[in-house]
Amino acid sequence: MENRRSDLKPGSIKAAKAAALIILFACAILLPSGAARADAKKNSKAGNSFFAKLWNFSAKPERDGKEAYPKSPASHVPLNSKYKTYRVVIDPGHGGKSEKAGLDEGDHWDIKANRFLTRYNYGAYHGDEAEHKIVLDICRMTGEILKSANTDAGWREFSKLLAAYGVKRPNEYRRVNFDTAMTREKSFESPGYTAEANVNRHFRLFDSPESFDADKKPSPAIHPGRMSKINALMPELVLCVHVNSSTNSRARGQASVMIPGYHVFDFVKTVKTRLGVKSALSYFWLLAWFYPDNPVLGNLSRLINDCETYFTGKRSDNKSRIGKRWQMVKWRYCRDDEYDNLLNYKDSDSYWKRERSDYESMRRDGGIAGAGGDNFYASEELIKFIRFGLWQDYINDSAKGVTELSGLKSPGEYLGPHGAPFISDWALPQMVNAVTAYIELGYIENAADRFFLTSKKSVIARSLAVAAYSLVEGFEPKKLPLSKEDLIKNTPSLKAMAAAAVPRTPEKAVEQRKRIVKLVDHLKKELKGGGKLESKQPLNKDAGEEEAYFRTPLVLPLAQRINFEKYGDYFKSVLKQK
Repeated sequence: MENRRSDLKPGSIKAAKAAALIILFACAILLPSGAARADAKKNSKAGNSFFAKLWNFSAKPERDGKEAYPKSPASHVPLNSKYKTYRVVIDPGHGGKSEKAGLDEGDHWDIKANRFLTRYNYGAYHGDEAEHKIVLDICRMTGEILKSANTDAGWREFSKLLAAYGVKRPNEYRRVNFDTAMTREKSFESPGYTAEANVNRHFRLFDSPESFDADKKPSPAIHPGRMSKINALMPELVLCVHVNSSTNSRARGQASVMIPGYHVFDFVKTVKTRLGVKSALSYFWLLAWFYPDNPVLGNLSRLINDCETYFTGKRSDNKSRIGKRWQMVKWRYCRDDEYDNLLNYKDSDSYWKRERSDYESMRRDGGIAGAGGDNFYASEELIKFIRFGLWQDYINDSAKGVTELSGLKSPGEYLGPHGAPFISDWALPQMVNAVTAYIELGYIENAADRFFLTSKKSVIARSLAVAAYSLVEGFEPKKLPLSKEDLIKNTPSLKAMAAAAVPRTPEKAVEQRKRIVKLVDHLKKELKGGGKLESKQPLNKDAGEEEAYFRTPLVLPLAQRINFEKYGDYFKSVLKQK
């Protein structure tokens, strides 16, 4: 995966010294005056101010009293009328060959310029290992598990899998149907694709021409990109699986990918317009300093460049164009809908009307992390179960890899950190009309992460399938060993090792016991959340149980589910009617 973030910095020391004056100036501009505050008492729209939206994520956008999304008939017949059916789309990242932007190669097809605006992103790779191959293998296995669960025999096996992760017996899990689809089953290297011209049309995010002639002129027919395919299927849940990349070979761990809601970009745009780039950067830096626990405020300076792309389709850092992306997807909103045309806010087919809707707020705002909504929760749930499954697999296989107790690894050492989310203007969680879980499985350059990505694919696939069930039904995971006694008692090899490791002399016995106690106490702290925090945001002393749970290095999953019914018909009627 390619991480697109702004390289703009908060400014020089001189700018920092002037920050106090800037903050006062900014507050004078952005905060209401005394008269405005008096008027606000009479105006119900005061709750939608920038600061109210940033600090009160539960605030809902204003509505005009009309239903923005008309109802549409059911898109499919349930696989078995006795059980609830959930439509799940699995999206293995990338899949195409690397292409530079041009008339007949690349991505982000601009129908007005008749050319591609960006290169096609091949994805991460290291030696012979490539992201598009790794994630396709994992996603195929996950899809087969979910599809098999729709049969009687397959459900019996799937319920056993659930029981291996959870506290209930197999027959106690409520059965559901998974109507599962994949955005791709192959890659550009697959048989039948290797010699195909314009092969990347099968793998691009955005719609593009079916073919090009000898003069590189596009055909009138347009091939749907991955996002258009997903929206056409109208799923409740999308699982986007990627692998990360870094020039630092020590970087490792899993992380989610999220896009903020409309009001965050609107706030950044307004501050930048009123203060200018340099003053806005200093202002955002001060906000991040005063509110270190707020992940949105801590990332505002990085969103200045993304904000330009979000509203205009242009990058402010290098003056390049990536296009108005909502026009590159086949849905109701693929028309020239300018941001500054306020009349479009009253039009139910306006893309900006969609962006400001309650539904997008539910998908992309709020939550225990302060941002991300259901998209972020779904992404974190996938990561939590993956880490849970890998750690449980390590405990079960400890007899094979541990020759003495000092060789045991803690969850943080074995799994790497549970990373902070990547926050940017990512296209897929923005343009897809479904709860979108978007995750990075690890860093391909790191040897430890690469071991998981290449040797533990089946464990990751099973964990993803269990996570999908958790998101639609709720799930309580079993507890892993959390104490010295439990760890040794539940692992026969460690129990025998501890019994045989008692030294003969009293001095060495005391030293050995201290070493074991220190090791197990370290494991216990990490599993209970008392170990070193991997997140850059410090944990509030008054933080609730959910927040403390979220920040543990292992991060066991919460017993929750996403209430897809609350979205109503939002996931329907998304295609443009012609």
